Amino acid sequence: MIAQPHHCISGAELHRTQVTRLYPKPCRQFALKGLYLRAESRVEPTGVRPIVYSNFVASLDGRVAVAADGGRPCLPLAIANARDWYLFEELIAQADMLLVSARYMRELAAGTNRDIFHMGDVPEKHYLYVWRKTLELCARPALTILSTDLDIPPSIFRERHGQEIYIATGRQARDSDVSALERLGARVLFVGDGQGAQGRPLVQAITDLGFRRIYSVAGPRVLATLVKDRVLDRLYLTQAHRFLGGRSYHTVFEGSALTPPHDMNLRALYYDPPTADSMGQTFGVYDTVHSIAEV
Repeated sequence: MIAQPHHCISGAELHRTQVTRLYPKPCRQFALKGLYLRAESRVEPTGVRPIVYSNFVASLDGRVAVAADGGRPCLPLAIANARDWYLFEELIAQADMLLVSARYMRELAAGTNRDIFHMGDVPEKHYLYVWRKTLELCARPALTILSTDLDIPPSIFRERHGQEIYIATGRQARDSDVSALERLGARVLFVGDGQGAQGRPLVQAITDLGFRRIYSVAGPRVLATLVKDRVLDRLYLTQAHRFLGGRSYHTVFEGSALTPPHDMNLRALYYDPPTADSMGQTFGVYDTVHSIAEV
């Protein structure tokens, strides 16, 4: 559900764009550049635990994806925008592991979706690479591709030079499919009793590999998996001030009722006012309320 905005933010626009912090007090102006790298919003593992985080942009009526012309739901361009995309790149810059869907990798191989792994590849965003170096991270995050049927294009492994690739699936995966992926250089992680991955075994396996900043860009179903197993630590939620409607759509969280509910604390909230080519929006940062046993 990754969608490219109509235009990318220019260097001049990046330097002059300001947002207003509404929380925590006091209210004040901050530059968009570096907003999610600031102390109150950046990604920081705590103790021996990694940090698991995700992000979404949603409309006022809760849509994160809408189907058009009978197709599959995807992030609508009506709420995709350059400033939210830029903050998305700041979140990628802090990750050492990305959770991605097999569907996205198929779309990437087919040339129908944008390659998110080339973040900061223009001069005005070079400092994102510099930031990664301060965290002693490699040039690109490693990938964990979540898949139930292991339908992953072989070209993905040929094109991701120097990038570690893992496949997360369930123990019921077919041996022949697993062997084919391993011959391509992938390492398969069995992190579920059925066909798909489960949240807690998934995060534990990635943690055992030494990763500390796990960023899920894989959509609502994967988010639900992480939330149900209480391994999601932080959510970055952009709310676009616009109604979309539509009968076929996805929301941030989909699935059965949570008992007990999954509580989150507001960590930071920023207001991004409307411009000539964009609606207004808010950038919210939320932390999971963990019990002592989970910390």
